[in-house]
Amino acid sequence: MARVLSLLLSFVAGFVGARAAYALESAPITTPHAQVKLVSDADSVEPGKQFRLGLYFELAKGWHIYWSNPGGAGQPPELDLTLPRDAKASGIAWPTPLRVPEGPVMTYSYLNEVLLAVTVTPPSGLSSFPITAKVSWLICEKICVPEEGSLRLDLPVGAASPSAEAPLFAAAEARIPRPSPYAAAVSPDATLLLTGKGLSPETVREAWFLPAAWGEIDDLAQQTLSVAEGRLSLALKPGQTFDPKAALSGVLVVKDATGKENFLTIIAPPQEGGRKS
Repeated sequence: MARVLSLLLSFVAGFVGARAAYALESAPITTPHAQVKLVSDADSVEPGKQFRLGLYFELAKGWHIYWSNPGGAGQPPELDLTLPRDAKASGIAWPTPLRVPEGPVMTYSYLNEVLLAVTVTPPSGLSSFPITAKVSWLICEKICVPEEGSLRLDLPVGAASPSAEAPLFAAAEARIPRPSPYAAAVSPDATLLLTGKGLSPETVREAWFLPAAWGEIDDLAQQTLSVAEGRLSLALKPGQTFDPKAALSGVLVVKDATGKENFLTIIAPPQEGGRKS
């Protein structure tokens, strides 16, 4: 009898634990092309302690959604959060996308799955932490479909520890660009120039640039790479809005000899002297 009772209690504890873990993700929005949920990287909310909230997309095979700069077509997802009073949320931390041709244009997109995370700072004096979100996105394959919906997630207040969904945030974090350690400049003809220790033909076998804003470069044009010890140049083709007197911002993807990719945030001011070197 004692053994049966022990097994029963273990089952109940496991069931309660599973339900608690499930409660850290919202009921999904489900369409023919995607399933979208709101998830948390912490199992509870601690007043004043930041945690991350994520909009998690699982996309049907072949369908894609867009980065903050969608490229030659499309539009990025929009997230409108309603949080408890005095809580604060950052903007979306955008993982580095893929370059996805779409008809006659190049887009910057996500395939298969992606987590778009924000950092939330809860205020003091909470007894609960309800979150609602209005979400809209454009999803494309051979055709494009606008989709939208509402999500709700109620998080308990208490000592926080990593949730069952925390690995999703770690995977997204691996593709978040980090500030570049290299000096950067852009020439009048839109050649991106980087200098600094660690640049070499061994550490940079391939590189491509994703502009932060539409129109700054021709997204479809070839990007010609040249690398020497301590120096990298990437010849870009100016786009409709390229301004040789303004800084060029975006993400540089660098692939080394092992195939590992690094993602660097670039802010390249105009090259001093106004000429390519």
